[in-house]
Amino acid sequence: MSYPEKMGLGAGMGLALSGLGMGTVRSSVTRYFRRNEDTTDSIGIPDEGFSGDFKITMAAYPIVERSHLLSNSTTNTRLFIEANNSKIDFASGGFTTTFQGVIQVNVFSVISFERSAGAMTLSVNGVDFPAILSDADGETFTINSLGGVWGGATSVPNFAGVQADVEFINEAVQTRYYPINDNGHTIRDLVSGQDGTVINGTAGDWGLFTKKPTLWKGENLTVPPWASIDQELLKA
Repeated sequence: MSYPEKMGLGAGMGLALSGLGMGTVRSSVTRYFRRNEDTTDSIGIPDEGFSGDFKITMAAYPIVERSHLLSNSTTNTRLFIEANNSKIDFASGGFTTTFQGVIQVNVFSVISFERSAGAMTLSVNGVDFPAILSDADGETFTINSLGGVWGGATSVPNFAGVQADVEFINEAVQTRYYPINDNGHTIRDLVSGQDGTVINGTAGDWGLFTKKPTLWKGENLTVPPWASIDQELLKA
């Protein structure tokens, strides 16, 4: 099953059916989301190296216009939303590949970042973002952080918002799948058991949400970090 099929994406790329990550939701209509805060929060995961073809996919609900999506917390590798949300950069080994396009703020989007035959591509909700710079396409790199900043100096913050259903396909083999609906400190990898750990999180960061036709609606959320006790997360 492909990632869009697993996500239950139909017309308009809405997050539908049983939700983000079929088979991992709490029930057919509810699941947990985690609100990541952009100054200290992230999810640390065991190293995953990428030297050849790969595909990394995730659902993201950013609430600010600049932030890290993926990174290596000890070296200069990262995928991040930059330039006031007008482009997405991948940087590694002193090289950068840049994709031109806007990820909507306060809306769930499905991001797909991949490399095939040496060329990197990125799409959001099935729409390709054109590459305007491709210097990092051939880089070998390692990812060990979801939403955290890279190991170098940066003014770009940690991811602010919600990330879910992060999947790694490495050399045509699914190696990781993190639904991020755990409601706890340990973030389970359902493929290889390479579980992650929430860094600087609190119990109130987690919230139970119910699926509606065009959004996810929170139930008795903690304020802050959530905007209201029944905050709604719009689907793309």
